[in-house]
Amino acid sequence: MHCIWIFAELRSTEQAAEYANVRTLGIPRACRPVLTVLTDHYPQLLHLHVGCVILSGSLFSIRAVLRIANNPLANHRALRILSYLIDTTLLIAAILLTLILHQYPFVNSWLTAKVLLLVLYIAVGTVALKRARTAVGRALAMGVALAIFGYIIGVAVRHDPAGWLLSR
Repeated sequence: MHCIWIFAELRSTEQAAEYANVRTLGIPRACRPVLTVLTDHYPQLLHLHVGCVILSGSLFSIRAVLRIANNPLANHRALRILSYLIDTTLLIAAILLTLILHQYPFVNSWLTAKVLLLVLYIAVGTVALKRARTAVGRALAMGVALAIFGYIIGVAVRHDPAGWLLSR
């Protein structure tokens, strides 16, 4: 509980590393290991998060194509469990990254956009994998879901709710 205030002070990974390496900042001794572990593993957490994004999108695409083809493998238990494992790991990595960078949904607009788009992606993805009754409906839902997925990536890369629409 006493460690929460430390995360509010972190504005960047450089500051996070600085806090982790300096022992005389008035940080309670009990909080130092938590902060050090998180900041020391920032690059690994970021790579894990990005890797899980790639795996999650790829697995969704494969399952959606199988579903469009009416292949029963689309809903095979192993693929569903793998999807849950990847998405859970993705979510945990995302939460840890928000703690390190002190950027939170509903505080930072780009993260708010990502969370809201994620909810929409899940809803449309559910239509593609379960709810749509025809191959055309599944294909349309898959296309919309992948467009949303791409937009989420744009928001993440640009750190702006406009995502890829932002001109640079």
